Amino acid sequence: MVISVTAPKKGMGQTQSAINLSAMLTKLIKGKVLLGDINKFSKDIEYYFSDTHALKGLDSLISLVEAGLLREDNFDTCVKSINPELDILIANECFELNSYIIDEVISFSEKIYDAIVFDTISGNSLLTHRFFERSDVIVVVLNQYKNVVDMAVGNHMYKEFADKIVYVLNRFRDNINLKTSDVREILKSKGYDGEIFTISYDVSMVNECNDHSVLNFILNKGMKTAAVYEEMLLLAEFLLKKYGSGIKLKDSGAKQGKLFSFLMSRK
Repeated sequence: MVISVTAPKKGMGQTQSAINLSAMLTKLIKGKVLLGDINKFSKDIEYYFSDTHALKGLDSLISLVEAGLLREDNFDTCVKSINPELDILIANECFELNSYIIDEVISFSEKIYDAIVFDTISGNSLLTHRFFERSDVIVVVLNQYKNVVDMAVGNHMYKEFADKIVYVLNRFRDNINLKTSDVREILKSKGYDGEIFTISYDVSMVNECNDHSVLNFILNKGMKTAAVYEEMLLLAEFLLKKYGSGIKLKDSGAKQGKLFSFLMSRK
């Protein structure tokens, strides 16, 4: 399952969402997850997960692809292991991505990993467009401001790939700006009638991000009672149920009641 995480512009919590989603997937599936960063101008994944400049990443992969040497047994020389179930692939710095290299990276990743999450370039980007084409699902991260929702409905790539998109209202707060129903009506008026999830604002999660222990929020057992944990779990389970056919789960029935209730509420 290939997931692209994106946003209409920077500042939506896109990278944080990609990290938390990847962490949650490791708790659910009986396999490995790859979290990849394709934005050479931000390199946020490296910022969160490496105390020093990481030497592995897309530059190494691009070199192997261009030399015709990339194989399943040397792919792991280009990634950094965060834990036994999660690897990261940091953004390129020296070399450039193109459609051929993107296709090769994704094709080899799918042979090794059960779920791949790409933190893409926000807005409109030709590179992001190629990742959209190769993804099973696209998670678009928004906030509750109307101008941001308007940017989403005006984004031509989101229109093109509407059948793959799942929207997430990040850092959501009740009675602040647009409600979920307001966002749904705006999107529906433009032809989108898919799923919309909310990830609540949580000070504890923000603090985890600030001190670079971002994975702790999802992976720490003490956080299971937090609303944002339950919401991220619901999102991950929905993606696996709809787009992750064939992926083996650790506990296939753990939250089916909540997931069923959510799906029925959309009828």
